[in-house]
Amino acid sequence: MNKRAALVITGLTAAVALAPLTSAQAGQKPQVNFSGSGTYSVSGGDVAVARGAVTGAPFNGRFRAALQPLDGTLPEPGVCEPGRATIRIDASRGRYAVLVGAADICGQHADSTHVVTQLFSSSYDVAVTSERKLRGGDGWMEIRLTGDGRASVSAFDS
Repeated sequence: MNKRAALVITGLTAAVALAPLTSAQAGQKPQVNFSGSGTYSVSGGDVAVARGAVTGAPFNGRFRAALQPLDGTLPEPGVCEPGRATIRIDASRGRYAVLVGAADICGQHADSTHVVTQLFSSSYDVAVTSERKLRGGDGWMEIRLTGDGRASVSAFDS
């Protein structure tokens, strides 16, 4: 057998052997993939606390999110400052998950079509959970606040 034929056979064998692995990985669903909305208020120390409902994975439920700028004030439009956030989801049968992240909170310019006033986007860690499969997982999370007291949260396992 010549070198070219041996190389082609080796390449095809490797491709066939790896194909099932690649297909299996592509079919995996994310363990965290939720979004929801609610309302928020700013409590002492300028911590924005949001409450509402989420749907998705790992479960549907109620959320409570806290957005805390490190300097104690939410940023003005066009300004970003360091902060941290927590999203806790509570579901039926005692299931829960707490995601934590640290990154910049950015003030947004709001007008009649863009109503978001603060935006937090960060990677997260699963701090505590009732679900064994989520322990140690990570991904990204986002919290958006609007000028009229609405809030939205989302997270995705990357």
